Amino acid sequence: MFAKNALALAGVVWLAAARGAAADERPPTSPNTLILALDGVGYHHLVEARARGAFAGWPEPRPLVSTFPSMTNVGFVAILSPLGSDPMRGYEVRHFDYQQNRMRGGNPFGYKKNAGAWRGLFDASTKSLWRKAGTFLWPRREARYELSRIEKLVLEEPAERMLGLVAASDSLAHLDGDEPTIRLLLEFSERIETLRREHAERHGRPLRVVVVSDHGNGGGKIRATGGVRRVLKDAGLRPADRLIQPEDVVLVTFGVCGYGALFLSFERAETAARAVLGHVGVELAAWISAEGELRVLGRNGEAIVRWRGSAPTRRLAYEPRGGDPLRLAAARAALGSAGRLDGEGFGSEDDWFEATASAEYPDALARLVDGLDGRFVQNAATVLFSYAPGYALGIPTARTGAWLLGGRLEATHGGLDRVSTWGIYLRSDEDGRPAAPMRADAALAEWADTADLQAALGAWQHGSALHRARILH
Repeated sequence: MFAKNALALAGVVWLAAARGAAADERPPTSPNTLILALDGVGYHHLVEARARGAFAGWPEPRPLVSTFPSMTNVGFVAILSPLGSDPMRGYEVRHFDYQQNRMRGGNPFGYKKNAGAWRGLFDASTKSLWRKAGTFLWPRREARYELSRIEKLVLEEPAERMLGLVAASDSLAHLDGDEPTIRLLLEFSERIETLRREHAERHGRPLRVVVVSDHGNGGGKIRATGGVRRVLKDAGLRPADRLIQPEDVVLVTFGVCGYGALFLSFERAETAARAVLGHVGVELAAWISAEGELRVLGRNGEAIVRWRGSAPTRRLAYEPRGGDPLRLAAARAALGSAGRLDGEGFGSEDDWFEATASAEYPDALARLVDGLDGRFVQNAATVLFSYAPGYALGIPTARTGAWLLGGRLEATHGGLDRVSTWGIYLRSDEDGRPAAPMRADAALAEWADTADLQAALGAWQHGSALHRARILH
């Protein structure tokens, strides 16, 4: 046994030495790369921080277009998809599970079990429940602590690619608003420049830093609305914890978010969507109405979104019906005039993204399809709805917690709107691309592992197929 253990230890030492030697064989000019993820830092935060001198000399930042819902778990699954991230079980840790027909997650005992596997891809991140609680109690302090762990990783255990997550930046934006978030970016800018210098001095090669965030964060006081269950009841539906009767509907609430998710029978999806659209602050509601087709209801009319194929090579079409709820009629007309749409109104996913990434609802067609068709989640909702900026759906404990920590919520996200959607992409070296919006799932494509990417792609497509079969048959 001793001999076997000694051989194993020797093998580990040899492997570590071999890896170190391989790394040393790279040219000294070949950089190590730190991918630094900042939870909940919006594009408008970075623009203001840059105006005050942050990240001076770096190339222009790019808006990173998040998922819908524009939430942390789904957003990071998309960002990390080139690195092999698995789909989430739901949009949040607390989610509805179709197979078990019940709610799962959302309590301290099941947090780690139901947290997204994407967190395991980070070399440095907050994983304990106590530290997670600290992100809400002392967000600025925790953000500094998280960055210090990342600095230690870079200086003491450098690798060709390193991933670090600062989660407390999201809580800082929620609880304290824009100004403290901007000041945090100014502080981080100085620390990152120091880190780059020290890394070069210790290890003889440059450090490339790529900064990304999972979504934006709408500024201003947030009005958390109640009464969604009441409007569902008024429409003849029965809010429940399980789907037993035909009229049952499960409303998932988690924190205070700018979106909502309903789980119910396919036949009653339109009834539920029309009901929640009448609720204060709700701007849009959507559901899959047929194979390759979803419907969108808004205060500005209705529309049909169609798709063919799978991401990232889907073809998409937008057909307003008595209005223009996604406000894309002008983009559709421009694509048509440029010959980018076929005779049935379908255009490539890339063309639609280029035409709509800066719209009021950025890249709305692809994001709605992804959100409802289960590209990044295993248990996609029957109906998704989006609130206007300044409104949110929330549970009383979250609102009470915000009050105990100093007042009402200063920001939130989750909706289809641009402020909630636009995260950040910024890198210390020039990558030759214009400072135009970028898809979340394209941000880390340069560092993709082909095998992991193919495995993840298969899992997403399998999950989407199961979801379509469940809701349409």
